This record gives sequence, structure tokens and C-alpha cells, in this order.
Amino acid sequence: MTYENRWVSLAVPRVDFKLYTTETLSLRLRARYDGEGYDPDDSSFLTGLDKRESSIWVGGAFVWKNDIANVSIEALIDSMGNSQGARVGLQVDRRFEFGSSA
Repeated sequence: MTYENRWVSLAVPRVDFKLYTTETLSLRLRARYDGEGYDPDDSSFLTGLDKRESSIWVGGAFVWKNDIANVSIEALIDSMGNSQGARVGLQVDRRFEFGSSA
């Protein structure tokens, strides 16, 4: 499910609030739900690990759309304190269209 307008971009499990946007650049406040929590009893492979809770990560994102590819960088912290951590992500993607658009 996705929704986007001039101020908000929603692509579950992420929501962005656009602070500054042009045709090619966008600076955003980002919130992302991470449901990757687990309990060590879930699998024998997790034995010895601490329980991990799901969390909501918040921070900023920068999106640059150009003729070669779309580049997105995000820096987020765990707003619920479940991991005491931070994460940085880089995504580069390009859309390819095939066939005629009628």
C-alpha cells in the first residue's frame, strides 16, 4: 500500500513527512516500523540471544532522483529504546519500463 502527496509519503511500514521537496531532491522526517522482534524460544538457532522487541525507528531521509537512478539515504534511531541502537541505510534503484503505455 502506498500513498503520496506534496507533504506526505506513505509506503507501509514507512511514513515520511516532506520538509523540503523539488523535482529532484527531497529532505524528509521518517518513521519506520520494524516488526523483526523475536524470542530466543522461537528457534534453536536463537538460543543464547537476548529477546528482541519490535520497534519504531525515527530520523531523517534524503532522496535524490536523477536520470541514472534514484538514491535514498536514511539515518534512524530506535525511538522506543528496545535496541539502544541506530541504523543508516543507502538505497539505489532504477525503474525499467517495458512495452507501450496505452
